[in-house]
Amino acid sequence: MEGPDARLLKVHCRTTFYLTGESYAGTYVPYIADYNPNLLDLNLTGIWISDPSVSWDIVQTEIPAVNFVHKYLNVFSFNQTFMAELDETATRCGYTDYFDKYVTYPPTGPLPLPGGSTYAIDGCNVWETIFGAALLVDPAFNISRIFDTYPVLWDVLGCRIPEYSPATAFQIVQYLIGFRADSSVPQVWHEQGKASL
Repeated sequence: MEGPDARLLKVHCRTTFYLTGESYAGTYVPYIADYNPNLLDLNLTGIWISDPSVSWDIVQTEIPAVNFVHKYLNVFSFNQTFMAELDETATRCGYTDYFDKYVTYPPTGPLPLPGGSTYAIDGCNVWETIFGAALLVDPAFNISRIFDTYPVLWDVLGCRIPEYSPATAFQIVQYLIGFRADSSVPQVWHEQGKASL
C-alpha cells in the first residue's frame, strides 16, 4: 500500500493497531489481520469481533439451531411433538453430532458441508422452522435477543414487527410534526427517501 493514505495510516498506527467489527466483520477482520507486514507497516496488537459471522449459513445457523432450542427450551416453549420432529430432522440432515465429529482442534481439514451446500437443502432448513414456530408461540420473539418479551421495541417510522406498534403511533408522528391526528389527508411515512413531510 502506497500513497498519502498509507503514510497517514502509518503515522496513526506507530504503536498499536486494533481491528474491530461486528457481524460480517467476522469474515473480513481475520483476512485483514492476516496482512503481509511488508506491504503495510502496522503494529497489529489485537482484534475484537462482536456477534461474528465466521462461517457458511449452514454451519453457523442450521447445524446448531436444534441444540440451541434444547438449551433454551424454557424460552422457546415448544411441545414434545414438535421437539421430536426437530430432532428427527436434525439427525436425518446430519446436524446432530456435527460439532462433535468435525469441529475439533486441531482441525482435520475443511468442514464438510451437509448436503454439499453452504445453505440448507430441501427439508433441512430447521432454523426457518424454529423461527416460524417461535413467532407462533411468542409474536414478540426476537432472534437477536431471545429473552425479550412484550412490549415490542418500536419507533415512529418503522418497527421490527409493524402490527405490534402502539395504536397511537400514527397520531404521535402527526402531533410531532404539526398535523392534526384526525386529518382526512392520508400520509405515507418513509424512513428514507425523497418523500416530503
